Amino acid sequence: MKTNPALLLIPIVALLLHGCATMYPPQAVTNAALMDPAKKYEPTQAVELLEAPPKKSFVKIARMETLGNEGVMSEVFLLEDMRATARDLGAHAIIVPYGRVRKFSPDGMHWVVQGDAIRYQ
Repeated sequence: MKTNPALLLIPIVALLLHGCATMYPPQAVTNAALMDPAKKYEPTQAVELLEAPPKKSFVKIARMETLGNEGVMSEVFLLEDMRATARDLGAHAIIVPYGRVRKFSPDGMHWVVQGDAIRYQ
């Protein structure tokens, strides 16, 4: 019995496609647009996550956006990256009322979380 050479390629192609289907390691990047770039604050130790503006007096210091690749399965991963950036900016809290949103781009699907970094007065 003669074997068709094309049938030998099926397992090889299947292995190659399986390697392409693996998930990327979770990665996130946070960008911040400062409200007043001339104002600099000392980094803070802790940053609260708020779903609505607080009752006490505050000033908004930055608009923030965290973008995660398709390997990010948790909103918490994105929020922690955002929190780290907010600490460096000197924020006391981040108002994140929106939750995460899926966005599609030419290089794939991403998760996005937006919020406002604030500093108490």
